[in-house]
Amino acid sequence: MGPLLQLYNPEEDRVKNRIKTGCFWTQVLYTGVIIVGIFTLGSCKELQAIESIVISPVVMEDLQDGTYEAALDYTLVTARVSVTMTGGRIESIRILEHKHGPNHGTEAIVDRVLERQNTDVDVISGATGSSKVILKAIGDAIEKARQL
Repeated sequence: MGPLLQLYNPEEDRVKNRIKTGCFWTQVLYTGVIIVGIFTLGSCKELQAIESIVISPVVMEDLQDGTYEAALDYTLVTARVSVTMTGGRIESIRILEHKHGPNHGTEAIVDRVLERQNTDVDVISGATGSSKVILKAIGDAIEKARQL
């Protein structure tokens, strides 16, 4: 007949603890991978939506004087602008809000639009998505000047 009392083995406890800890961290890792995957898929769809933005030159005729606002929200990039029109010309453009990734000087797009008096300008290199969202918001604000 074997002993009824089993002796404590500290090495066995260490092995069991390592297994439990390893399982825990494996679960954390898998959960992290799943979360990153979900955000990546969502980000890809947002990037595709931004890339599909078409910037059409605005027709600078029959525009009412005044200040007009427009906003676009593509989750990854948002922009809210204010455009002041005077005498059928763009007098000023203010970026009221701009949420985006790394800062690549996208706000310089405003100078290009003011210089050409149109949204038909080159985007900022390295900030194509932000440039397109801002340009589209500016175009939408100018279109509001026509609708009055």
